Amino acid sequence: MDEFFGLLSVFSLDSCGCAPNRFENILKLLFALLGLLIVMGVTEFCRRMRRLRDKHMRRKEQERQRTRLNEAAYSSTDLEESSRSVFARRYLEDSPGRVDSTFLDRISAPSRGSEASIGSSQASTESSEASTWSSQASSGASQVSNNADAVKDECQKLRNTLNKGLSRFQQLMEHQLKSALQDSTEMTEELMKLKKALQEAEKNERAALETCRMLSEEQNTTCVVCMDARREVVFRGCNHFATCSTCSAQMQRCCMCNSHIVEKIKVYYS
Repeated sequence: MDEFFGLLSVFSLDSCGCAPNRFENILKLLFALLGLLIVMGVTEFCRRMRRLRDKHMRRKEQERQRTRLNEAAYSSTDLEESSRSVFARRYLEDSPGRVDSTFLDRISAPSRGSEASIGSSQASTESSEASTWSSQASSGASQVSNNADAVKDECQKLRNTLNKGLSRFQQLMEHQLKSALQDSTEMTEELMKLKKALQEAEKNERAALETCRMLSEEQNTTCVVCMDARREVVFRGCNHFATCSTCSAQMQRCCMCNSHIVEKIKVYYS
């Protein structure tokens, strides 16, 4: 969660930056969302499986307690019947001379009846135990099938949740990719416009420089007095080359520095 909010803050801070960094931040945010959805789904699945396991363990413990109670009841009944028959037999063996045949018949009859009752009670106990075990087996099978169905339902719910998250993630990624592509296209168009403007400015600058060079050359070869004829005379003394032959004939001092002209030298162009 901390990584997700950190990426979200980075994305919000860099949203006004260049397109590549923004695209990388978008991808990081989308992968963080996908990881968060997967972690949430796995956590929910583990929690539900833990609940099912605890429920199954409680049911098994209840079945064990019922089995122990049935075994305890069966052992107590069997012990009581067997103790009665053993007591009667020991009494007959200890005093055979003092007991007549009718008494033996009375004693033996109850003992035989008790043995029959023991056999019938044992048979009924075994049948009840068999029915108990069959009912427990059927209930256990139904519980296992119910648990399997519950696990299948949980897996299906988790699969549906993951599919929804993946579809949402895909939609968000497509939207972000479209927006990033649109931004990159707009930026490319702006860069092309800026490049054209720079090229036009460079051309204008070159033209202006050429014009300035031509003007400077023209000014350097034009008479500074009449501004029409070419410069032809150099003033000796100050060595200024500024006037034509017509204008220099009327001058006694230099028009540039106002110094006395010693000699006028005419220059011929080749």
